[in-house]
Amino acid sequence: YHMEKHAPIARSNQMLATTSESMTRPEVVRFAKRIQERYTPPESEILVLLPCSAKKPYSISNSHNKFIKSLGKYRKFVHEVILTSPLGIVPRELEMTYPAAHYDTVVTGYWDAEEIKWVSACLRDYLSKHNYSHVVAHVEGAYREICEIVSEQLSIDFIYTSTGNVSSYDSLDNLKKTLSEIVSEKEYKQNRSRTDMMRSIADYQFGSGAGKLIVPDNAKIKAPFPKHQVFIGKEQIATMIPQYGTLALTIEGIRLLSDSDEFSGYTVTIDDFLPRGSLLAPGVVAADKNIRPGDEVMITGSKAIGVGRAMMSGEEMVGSSRGVAVDLRHVKKAN
Repeated sequence: YHMEKHAPIARSNQMLATTSESMTRPEVVRFAKRIQERYTPPESEILVLLPCSAKKPYSISNSHNKFIKSLGKYRKFVHEVILTSPLGIVPRELEMTYPAAHYDTVVTGYWDAEEIKWVSACLRDYLSKHNYSHVVAHVEGAYREICEIVSEQLSIDFIYTSTGNVSSYDSLDNLKKTLSEIVSEKEYKQNRSRTDMMRSIADYQFGSGAGKLIVPDNAKIKAPFPKHQVFIGKEQIATMIPQYGTLALTIEGIRLLSDSDEFSGYTVTIDDFLPRGSLLAPGVVAADKNIRPGDEVMITGSKAIGVGRAMMSGEEMVGSSRGVAVDLRHVKKAN
């Protein structure tokens, strides 16, 4: 836990995860924990489980390109979740978010017992919280072993679509046919993939429920992936930062969180002055203890309101007599 407080929320450099020790790394543990506690999946009834790829983010890899093509027009009815070691499970909407797009594993195809146990536990936890009418597993090898363990533990039937090699013509065709049969059974709810992605990232970053505040139903998402921007009317609320797969909020965006009773968590209170560029630790009067380096935070004081990225944990901000506490992005005079 001590390490986790100082581990940044996002780094753009690659993270090497080649040993089973990597399952206990603070970034890995935090990712898995946040998926368990904060992540809210889109309202799809059909889950498709997929293997990870060496190339990140997964959707630009050769194999995922083929999976997405096979899902074709049915893709809007399904929720895609990727099984991977050491992160456990990565919902498609968070594939850009650190460390999902930043870790490098040696894809040997060999998984040790610890990895199988860990990823199974992550999948089991996820499926015991979220219900689907159909679980389609397009997997082989260790991934299939994991699915079989979880299927038995939770008494859920999985539909296996791969016939020996996940990327073969037969397997991909089988995936497509299976989905077409499921979708023809009844009227399924369609995803709004851009909204789902931005909401998922907000929940991951700020806590469950933040997505609905920052991306309400009337929000518009502009600009092409991966530089999506969230607008409510003419006000910009957030922008996605592609290198980290996290959201940068405007003052209006942070206000939406701070005005809500559930989200007082990301506020740094400062003395009576108007900071410029960087906020130094001595100027901090109070800071929320949940703040981690890299988090988006709101700055409030009698003379200023602002938003920026935390450079230290909340506890350090209050305890340090020097150093940059927050890298400010927008600051204005408090009205």
